[in-house]
Amino acid sequence: MQSVRLVQITFSRKDLDCIPQDEAALLLQIGGLIHEVISLQKFIHMSSHGTEDRIQRMAENAQAMYFYRLLAGNLFEGWDLLTERHREYKIIIAKYKPKLDSIAKSAFEKLECYFSDENNACERIRNKFSHHHDYGEICKIIRKWPEDDKLEIYVSEMHANCRYVASDTVTYLAMLGTTDLMDIEARLEILLQEIGEIARAFIDVISEYLSLILQEIMEKKGIEGKTISISGVPSLDKIRLHYFVA
Repeated sequence: MQSVRLVQITFSRKDLDCIPQDEAALLLQIGGLIHEVISLQKFIHMSSHGTEDRIQRMAENAQAMYFYRLLAGNLFEGWDLLTERHREYKIIIAKYKPKLDSIAKSAFEKLECYFSDENNACERIRNKFSHHHDYGEICKIIRKWPEDDKLEIYVSEMHANCRYVASDTVTYLAMLGTTDLMDIEARLEILLQEIGEIARAFIDVISEYLSLILQEIMEKKGIEGKTISISGVPSLDKIRLHYFVA
């Protein structure tokens, strides 16, 4: 167990009146957005290590893939929120963009380039496999699927322990656009690396915008942070998110 240091910043709702209401809304909304992205990254990591048992590893890898699908969808929705959905937010993003540090500026350019491509993986996964479920993509894969491929389903009296591996497999194949099970591992690794890189760039950008707007409030209202310590914090590498539960 370790300890972590935090800076506690306390302000009143009235303190938010020192900045435009649209900026206050953006600050609070993207604070929640970054929580979602980071939490999903933690769940992915905790689902990706800690056991060599084949059935448990298979179930927890599939669990990690579910979080990856959610992460891809959240990244698309988050970028759309910042740059497309609200005129007020687009103005704020443009206002603070020149103040971004070099890391955030580079990350912003990477996100702009990535999401300008209509074939980006985050948008496709969001539209067909995470926030929506595309019937046509699944049927397309079933029609192409070799007839002799073996599938598995694990059934338990407890619903939480059922594992429909056949469903996982067809979803992977549809996401990757292949019916070649031998090819799936390499393609999947490339896809997950892509989503991971976009998530890191997204956090670099969002955290900088949060910092800039919050700093403005603190300077205008004379607010100072208070350093606190949280003890007994476990290493992320020591935590495993089990699929099967008693």
